[in-house]
Amino acid sequence: MHDWTARRVGLVVAGADVYSPRIGHVRLTRVRINQPKRPYLYLVTNDRTCTPSQAWACKISRWPIEPMFRDEKQLLDLAGCQSPRVEAQETHIALVLVAWVVLQRLRHAPSQTAGEVRAELVATVWGHETRFSACVSVSLSDASVLQGVQMP
Repeated sequence: MHDWTARRVGLVVAGADVYSPRIGHVRLTRVRINQPKRPYLYLVTNDRTCTPSQAWACKISRWPIEPMFRDEKQLLDLAGCQSPRVEAQETHIALVLVAWVVLQRLRHAPSQTAGEVRAELVATVWGHETRFSACVSVSLSDASVLQGVQMP
C-alpha cells in the first residue's frame, strides 16, 4: 500500500482492494493516527469505490455514538441481561438507555464524566459502591414460588 496525504482530511492514508475468502472483495483503508501504541487505524468497507476521505468521514460521523455505548456497557451493564426472553432483553436495554439519560441530566458540568456522575449517585443512594450478584428482575410468580406463597 502506498501512503499519501488526503487533502480533505489532512491525514496520511493508504487504500487498496483486498480479497478475503470469508467476506469477499472489500476496500481497505489505512489511516495514520500517530498514537504511540496504535499508529494506524484500519477501515474496511464493502463499497469498493469508497475513497480514503469518504471512509474517514464515515468513521468520524459515527464517533459521537461510541462514547455512549462504552458508558452503557461499562457503567450501566448493557450486556447484563442473561434472560433468553426477547421481552426481558428489550426491557433491560430500555432501562439502560433511561439510566444513561438520567446520568446525563445529573451532570454538573460538561467536563464531568458519566462515571463520575454514577459514582456520586451510587454513593448518595447506597453510601457505597454495590453490585448485584444475582438477577434482580424476577417475575412475581417466580418470586412467590421462591417464597413458598401461592399466587391467585
